[in-house]
Amino acid sequence: MDERQALLRGWLRQTLGGDFTMTALTGDASFRRYFRVALPGRRLMAADVPPDKEDIRVFTRVTQKLEDAGVRAPHIHAADHANGCLLLDDFGDTTALKALASGNALNDVSANAGGNAPNNAPDNAAQDRQETAHRAFTDNAGGNAPDYADAFYRRAIDELIKVQQADSRGLPDYTHSLLVQEMCLFTDWYCDTHLQCGLTESQHAAFGREFEQLAQAARAQPQVFVHRDYHSRNLMVLDNGAGTGKSAGTSASANASAGAGESASAGKSAGAGAGASANAGANTDTDASTNAGANIHIGVLDYQDAVVGPVTYDLVSLLKDCYIVWPEARRRDWMRYYLKRRPADTGADTFTRWFDWMGIQRHLKAIGIFARLHHRDGKSGYLNDIPRILAYITESLERHPELNGLRRLLSQLPPPRIS
Repeated sequence: MDERQALLRGWLRQTLGGDFTMTALTGDASFRRYFRVALPGRRLMAADVPPDKEDIRVFTRVTQKLEDAGVRAPHIHAADHANGCLLLDDFGDTTALKALASGNALNDVSANAGGNAPNNAPDNAAQDRQETAHRAFTDNAGGNAPDYADAFYRRAIDELIKVQQADSRGLPDYTHSLLVQEMCLFTDWYCDTHLQCGLTESQHAAFGREFEQLAQAARAQPQVFVHRDYHSRNLMVLDNGAGTGKSAGTSASANASAGAGESASAGKSAGAGAGASANAGANTDTDASTNAGANIHIGVLDYQDAVVGPVTYDLVSLLKDCYIVWPEARRRDWMRYYLKRRPADTGADTFTRWFDWMGIQRHLKAIGIFARLHHRDGKSGYLNDIPRILAYITESLERHPELNGLRRLLSQLPPPRIS
């Protein structure tokens, strides 16, 4: 047992005042460590967050803002801010990525899903819950039953609207300079370090001009509370509505994976933003998918990097997920569902342009981060996701001739390498 684990155990002994066991859960892209804490008749989650890496007061403040907005964020039962110790409820192990790995997506996500279970081992109880959910919601032969994916994404959009309504006061902005800094991860870590393609000074300058254009477009959008990592690895499918109200939890495996939401800087920041009207998230549809979605309960994790930022950012993270791909027609349906509940202050064409351009910014950043995880941190699993992310970028560039300069620059790069 190392020094920090001993510190956490001692704090838990004082906090819980009774017998418990601790089981370490592994992660792959973060300095945070998580432990499942078992007590008689109860299971919790403990987090070890070194204070020199992250100030957990940021996490606790944003958690409170989300809970106040009705979001099922991890409820914090106890915290030692000075030493970086947290005690939270446990959401289990069924990430959305696991629950959606049923063949509805264009690519086989089962390989990705396996990495979310603690120690990369299957969780039999979670698997049972997943199979039960699929039996309840998957398409039947007649095509009349709602499919699980549609029900899930509608529910996730409902939850996202609550996120966007959270209180933003006192939280940082997604600045122009940060947006550009994140895209520079693509040229620095993917092009120069991973592909070793030796970009010329002229090419770097050309990429810089394209990055400026994308950042300006992002800043021109309405600015709201942005979770900044709202995707299938950070959304948990809760068992029997666990986490309702002030009883929420965290999945160690999902939280331990920073993924595309890891910030460009070494530290972590937090933020929030003003959102839509109080009635924007009201569910007025009576279609089958929406009714089925009433049985799906979602827990939201890994939001400590939240900022006030572009209205389309989290919707892009959800619908153009780095880990799972859906047909464009489905994505457009889900975007329409979002716009019915949170009408934009612009036309559909402009909103779609915002969405596509925001996706390019986010995906350039994600590729850079995944390359950095491989070369700097020795964590190579994310390289397999890069071809999928490049396909998203190509798809968007084909629709927007204003970005032909970026399209030409990308066409000059070697094919992606996943090793």
